Amino acid sequence: MMKKLLLIAVMLGLAAGAAFAKDEVLEKPLTPDDGDIRATESEPNNSCATANLITPGDPMTAAINPAGEYDYFRLEVSTAGSYTIFTGPGDAYGDTQMYLYASNCTTQLAYDDDSGDGYYSRFVVTLAIGTYYIRINEYGNNGTVNYILRVNAPAPPPPNDTCAGAINLDVMPQSFTVDLCPAANNYSPGVYPTSCTGWSANGPDVVYYAILGAGGQIDACINGSNDLALYLITDCGNPVASCVDGDDSGNPECISWSHPGTESTFYYLIVDTYSGCGVVTVTVDNLVSAGESSFSSIKSLY
Repeated sequence: MMKKLLLIAVMLGLAAGAAFAKDEVLEKPLTPDDGDIRATESEPNNSCATANLITPGDPMTAAINPAGEYDYFRLEVSTAGSYTIFTGPGDAYGDTQMYLYASNCTTQLAYDDDSGDGYYSRFVVTLAIGTYYIRINEYGNNGTVNYILRVNAPAPPPPNDTCAGAINLDVMPQSFTVDLCPAANNYSPGVYPTSCTGWSANGPDVVYYAILGAGGQIDACINGSNDLALYLITDCGNPVASCVDGDDSGNPECISWSHPGTESTFYYLIVDTYSGCGVVTVTVDNLVSAGESSFSSIKSLY
């Protein structure tokens, strides 16, 4: 009997230790996140039925008080994309746990404990248009905490998201980086196995252009952590049929094209991904172009 009691006591001690395992002092104090607060939590909000509306870009100050309560917030997503949801320090240090639920308030889509500053919570999720619920509690459910809740909406697409805003390679450095995450999926070289890259490319893409005349040449490569695709087209309205060169054989992806005619032609370099997104390094090793010409008439087509 004594062995059983001792075992139970040890297990309870371990459980208590786990619940308070994060009481150690941080390496340095956190700065209160008290700037640009535009909303304040309204109690009661301890269920999805009473959840406070949180608007992307409008930080809300809130608190878990009394200990053991839950705070619920409703997020209405009108633009699909990648959202960053996180808590930060209020007027005192704290420790949060955060959950994301679908519109039924039952299906859990995301969870985080300590990915934010200190012991605050943060996750990045790709959301479709619809209603979502955020639940926040204090770690251990045995203390109070003041916090700021922020939801950052997707960044606007880059200017060269489509051919209408394509950037002239003549004005770019030989090597540069571009973040594809804010871009949309506008183009694809076709489908496996007949596309000019050998694969489809259904991730986000951006567009650059060059005007090649007699003797024109372009040699370019891209590299990054995602499964990338690079292809050169002449007609943004029909990228499959107008693709003259492409590569999706494994990073780096490279194209090399010599203009076969004497008449100047617009070529569009599509930096794309098979899936996912991230920062891509673009390197143009050789560009023999015909220089800038009127692009306004071309842009009007897209």
